[in-house]
Amino acid sequence: MNKTIINKSKKPNMKIPIRKKILFLFFIFFSLFLLLTVFELSLRLFDYGENLDLFVPYPDENSEYLGINLNIGQRYYYYYGNAFDPTPQKDLFLKEKPNNAFRIFVLGASTTAGFPYQDNISFPRFLHTRLANTFPDKKIEVINTAITSVNSYTLLDFMDEIIEQQPDLILIYAGHNEFFGPFGPVSGIQFGKYPWMAKTVLFLQRFKTFILFRDIINPLVGKLNKSIEINQTESNINPSFYKNTNISLNSDNFKLGLKQFTDNISDIVQKADDSNIPVIISEIVSNIKEIPPFPNTIKEDRAAALSTYNSAKVLYTNENYLEARKKFYQAKDLDPIRFRAPEAFNDAIHSIGKKYDIMIVPMKSLFERASKNGIPGNNIFLEHVHPKKEGYSLMANAFYKTMKTNKIISENWPPFNKPNLEKYGFTKLDSIYANLVVLNLKSGWPFSTKSFSTKLLPEAIKQQFFKTSPIDSLAAVAYTQNDYSLQDAHIELANYYKTIGKTELAFKEYKTLIYSIPGIDISYKDALNLLIDTKQYMRARELLLTAVKFNPSAYIFKSLGQVNLALFRIADAISSFEKSIKIKPEDKQVLRNFIRAYYTIGEYQKGDSLLNEYKTSTNDFSGIKGLEEFRESMRLNSKQAFNMFQSAMKSYNKKQIKLSMDILQKSLKKYQSSSANLVLGKIMLKTNNIAKAIELLERSEQLSLEHDPSLLNSLCIAYIKNENFVKAQRTITIFERYFPASADLAYLKSSLKTAR
Repeated sequence: MNKTIINKSKKPNMKIPIRKKILFLFFIFFSLFLLLTVFELSLRLFDYGENLDLFVPYPDENSEYLGINLNIGQRYYYYYGNAFDPTPQKDLFLKEKPNNAFRIFVLGASTTAGFPYQDNISFPRFLHTRLANTFPDKKIEVINTAITSVNSYTLLDFMDEIIEQQPDLILIYAGHNEFFGPFGPVSGIQFGKYPWMAKTVLFLQRFKTFILFRDIINPLVGKLNKSIEINQTESNINPSFYKNTNISLNSDNFKLGLKQFTDNISDIVQKADDSNIPVIISEIVSNIKEIPPFPNTIKEDRAAALSTYNSAKVLYTNENYLEARKKFYQAKDLDPIRFRAPEAFNDAIHSIGKKYDIMIVPMKSLFERASKNGIPGNNIFLEHVHPKKEGYSLMANAFYKTMKTNKIISENWPPFNKPNLEKYGFTKLDSIYANLVVLNLKSGWPFSTKSFSTKLLPEAIKQQFFKTSPIDSLAAVAYTQNDYSLQDAHIELANYYKTIGKTELAFKEYKTLIYSIPGIDISYKDALNLLIDTKQYMRARELLLTAVKFNPSAYIFKSLGQVNLALFRIADAISSFEKSIKIKPEDKQVLRNFIRAYYTIGEYQKGDSLLNEYKTSTNDFSGIKGLEEFRESMRLNSKQAFNMFQSAMKSYNKKQIKLSMDILQKSLKKYQSSSANLVLGKIMLKTNNIAKAIELLERSEQLSLEHDPSLLNSLCIAYIKNENFVKAQRTITIFERYFPASADLAYLKSSLKTAR
């Protein structure tokens, strides 16, 4: 019997095709990506965490301005909790870049921020003022993005957001914090060996999901948080924040810091170059003469640096200044506590400059030339790296001259006038506050091995500052109380000066607010109100003409119009009101002043047209009645003044000059007419009372909306006699534009040429 052989069939081949595997993996990753996206959007919808964008609307979402995010420090110091939270400058710029704008962003750390001063004193602020004065027809914007204690990782992290704001130029002054700053070789969180990790973390911080993950993980890092909690009331810079405070020259950490600086600055320059944005980078300077190597616990690391420093002092005493300077620089480079950038960083800056063909500011040689015997020390620095206000002015000059040399902004720059520091917005209060900050800084690490409270001052200092004078007391309060700023102190001091009748001192205090935040209306209001209340209209006009360069707002133009109206500069007033109402057409106060300006010069038809517009747009019956009464009074006064003017002209034609002058002066008290000012101005010109002639002729010009060849001729002659050749040339230009065939034109040109 044959056996039936049953073949067991093999199991079917279950191998998954590669294509299906790929699709499966794609589905997994896509689902994960979709889930994370939904989660991210949900966190954004519920506004989780701080907004850490570099630029945010200021003062609110509806503003036309952007400013530096005051919380931006938390991008880099989140792992310190509330122990350290540096804030940026309050620089503002328009969301929509104007056509005539030249926009500059400045990158750096505490020196660039103007430490130990506040917003009104820094080299970017000085530079901004000088550029605005040099180019009054341009909207100059200088935005200082610097914050304390950051390094090149922060600067690089800012770049993409800066480029989005269409900069015309980027300035860089940085390097002192490279080792200790966020993600540096010895910082609290180290990525020095793995730069890609630091850059990845900085990139991920743009996402709320990562912020949530970070906030969950950060409290679990017990050791770091414990040290922060213990030292939360200690010095600004605390050694417990760092992994290692000793970095010997050419050690592994030194090389990591140098590479980090070189690579990050190179990446910044490359990003700018890719967007066709020019870059100017400065050499780094520090106090080499009066700052010995910092004390620390490892004596052998300091020994070589201290020996070299002492050798430099001997050479200096023996008047061998060249060799002394070399030794001072060597001592600084040997100092293992690296809060002063080594000279290797300056070498790196010059190498980057050559590679990318960028402009380098020779800051080192400029500071040497400004120092006794060519060795920078306490003559120009407050401590190790932060200049005095004169040093910040020197830095601004250096960037200014580099821009001018390289024809940035314009091919033709006017002559450079050395700035008068007294005209800038700082007072004794700023100096005392800065001294207090420096005193506190020098009392702690790295200047001393002892820790020292940043806000709870020793009793001796409290007595010194709180019981001396109002200025000292306000400086101490501003420094010790978180809810009371230095700007608050300036305002309180100004109000105190007003109560005791010292209005000029009050004005100087108010002026500091303007230099602190020149881009907003409120900065100008106190100073402006003080000048108007004391009837200092010309000073108010000068202040507002400067304000227009920084903040051409509806308020500034309205105020300028009102001041011009008070000065009978009616043409200028009308021009200012037109600009104000164009920006803010709903402002009825501007429209009322506009109507008054037209009635003042007898332009009743134009005034009536605006008055009808006012009547249809408001129920302000008392305001309407006031304008109608003003119109009638101007009409009556002008009629009476006109009769007096005719009488004066009869006397003038009879050679009765004194009688004519008396009648004209009386008519001007009744009504300010262009004709009366013109005739009286010509009389003053003939009697060589040039200053009074110019005053009257300029007023005549302002009281007429039409150009008068006789007026322009007299005004030009008066300017030439007064040696005001710029105004004389301007007048000739106007004359030539409107009256090119006049026989007087050649005479005026010849007279100006001869006088020059």
